[in-house]
Amino acid sequence: MSDPSSPLPSSSLTVKVLLSFIMATDKALLLSAILGGIEVECDVENGKWKAQSQYFVRISVADKEVAKSTNSKPRSSVLKWEWSANNQIWFEPSSMLKAELYRVSRTRIDRLNNLVGQHEGKVVEMLDQNASFDLMDKKGDPVRAKMKIALSPTSESDDDIKVFMERVDTDVSRLPSHGTMWNTVSTVGKTLQLTKNIMDSLSQAHPMLKASWTILSSLYQAVQETDLQDESVRELARTLREMLATANKFRNLEEILNMPNVVEEIGHQSIQVASLIHEYAKLSFARRTGEIQILGLKSRIEKCQKSCAALKVKLSDRINVDTNARVKKIEDRQLAAEINKWLSAPDSSRFHNEAHEKREVNTCAWFLNGKRFIRWRENPGFLWVKGKPGCGKSVLCSSIIEKLPKPKSSLGIAYFFFDGRDGQTDQQRHNKLIRSLISQFSDLRHGGIPMELVELYRNCGAHQPLDYQLQDTLRNILDGFSNAYIVIDALDECTDREKTLNWVNKLVADADWNAKNLHMLVTSRPLRDIEEVFEGLDPHSIDVSEATGNQDIMEYLKFQMNSKSTFKKYDENTQKKIESALAERAEGSFRWVALQLAELGKCASTTEIADQLAKLPKGLNESYNRILRTIDENHHAHTRTFLQWLAFSQRPMTISEIAETITVDFASEGPVFVPGNRYPDPRDVLTRCSGLGIVTGTPTRAGWGAGFVRVRVRVGIFVPYKNPYP
Repeated sequence: MSDPSSPLPSSSLTVKVLLSFIMATDKALLLSAILGGIEVECDVENGKWKAQSQYFVRISVADKEVAKSTNSKPRSSVLKWEWSANNQIWFEPSSMLKAELYRVSRTRIDRLNNLVGQHEGKVVEMLDQNASFDLMDKKGDPVRAKMKIALSPTSESDDDIKVFMERVDTDVSRLPSHGTMWNTVSTVGKTLQLTKNIMDSLSQAHPMLKASWTILSSLYQAVQETDLQDESVRELARTLREMLATANKFRNLEEILNMPNVVEEIGHQSIQVASLIHEYAKLSFARRTGEIQILGLKSRIEKCQKSCAALKVKLSDRINVDTNARVKKIEDRQLAAEINKWLSAPDSSRFHNEAHEKREVNTCAWFLNGKRFIRWRENPGFLWVKGKPGCGKSVLCSSIIEKLPKPKSSLGIAYFFFDGRDGQTDQQRHNKLIRSLISQFSDLRHGGIPMELVELYRNCGAHQPLDYQLQDTLRNILDGFSNAYIVIDALDECTDREKTLNWVNKLVADADWNAKNLHMLVTSRPLRDIEEVFEGLDPHSIDVSEATGNQDIMEYLKFQMNSKSTFKKYDENTQKKIESALAERAEGSFRWVALQLAELGKCASTTEIADQLAKLPKGLNESYNRILRTIDENHHAHTRTFLQWLAFSQRPMTISEIAETITVDFASEGPVFVPGNRYPDPRDVLTRCSGLGIVTGTPTRAGWGAGFVRVRVRVGIFVPYKNPYP
């Protein structure tokens, strides 16, 4: 046994066990293990570690010490120990493992007096890579500390498994088809076959499943020489076989939704069954009838049998849901085309793509790798992400969408971007949100048009459905998924958001409809009416402006300094000054930073850079007002026309279309065509509009698309007291 050395990574699982099996001469079923390490998280000793004390852990199996750590002084809330790979121990499936945490005595008195906490349980019950156990003192009272014990089992090679399974098949075929011996051996043999089938179907066999196969294969050898006379034991083996048979009906067991960690759960249940049968088989016939009651073995067998049966029911229910969902889809392309035309849903994909293209390398990682997002992605629930204007919510929203699982018939994915640019009313109304979600949940990725939508179409005929009909249809469609994800961006830009707020609240919180399969995420500004509803749904919302700590802003600035020729010409010291000044004043607003970079890009020297940094505007409103004031007075009329058309157009306009607007003079005596106002190069429109417009699309002279900044900026431009024009 070697001493603990380097600490474990904080994200690692702390006890690594490599399993193999042997059959000893006394027919005991032994497993070998390599103890990797242990992690203890306080609070202990009145809520904290003793600052100057040292601690150690001791591991015992079947009341025999198998490992002991060196002394360690805590430097944080977590203490960690690690052993080398040659620290081998042996145990049976029914063996008990005890882990004890001690504080070193300064007076060298018996260290039993300094037991801080301990945990005891079956080794096989600790075969869970996410297990975390509460510690108890010697009186059995809980201690404010948790110990992580994760076992990472392995088993024989694929070739060894193949050879063993050939032997199982031969043995089972030769047994007489009667008697309890045949029933038990054939049941365990069939269970092994089913477990092997599941392992073969997975892209990479789960360690828990391999461990269960290891124990079951050893158990198979034992039960051939043991008559399992108790009916409850035989029933337990049969239930395990039936559960595994149900699991084998799934084409892709790893993708069963609404059942996280299903492979691990199956493996864990198999191990529990095998260890109980092994414990029973160890008892001689004369001792079984008495000791099976004395040891409480029968009650544990019955409890395990119920758990195994419950898992089988869950798997069966999941099969029924998936089957029903597939049956209710239709693939009539002509009917689907008619319904899509009738539904007239807006396309949000271009807004998602546009936002995704704006994401810089390494940004959004703080959120995507965070516990809140991962928990939301894996478990149904509601998550509100809020932030001030320009803080990058839409880019974050697009990144979230990219991190969602792939849609299929049993898993729904849909999103919507409320967007007020270019007067796009289709992207601002509640009705269009619902239509878009229905359309996305009904596309070919999800298996085709659901019957609920077909029925709505046929019931309405040539008429358009009412809002409540659309909402009811969407809810019914959601019921057909085992999991459904809805992501909504910029709810604050919805023109009738009271409807949307009521709909979200009812969908998430209504007791009459349990949204047990729905993952919903919404981004918005923290407006009062939104807060009043969402704080009840998600009291722990995420504020993008505060949560990032300017981390993404710094990544964005570094990228700009290193990639833009405008800034690459300056020395590193000047670049650092720009990064520091903008990050300090940004308050989480990417849009504000982008506007300042545009102004700094016009500077020709470090002196001009320093002057510009010394007079940075406060917030977006002041930034836009400064831009308006810098527009040449001779260009006011044309700029006003461009901005008016951009702000109130019913669809996105190309640069050529915008440039053409000034050829019509809307004088008091009537509109007059003035061809002399036409710009030879339409792209000069961008110069006139300065930083008030954004450009998307293919960069060709005639075909560039042009958009506009969001509604709040448009209002700021045209409200009189914000407008510097006479």
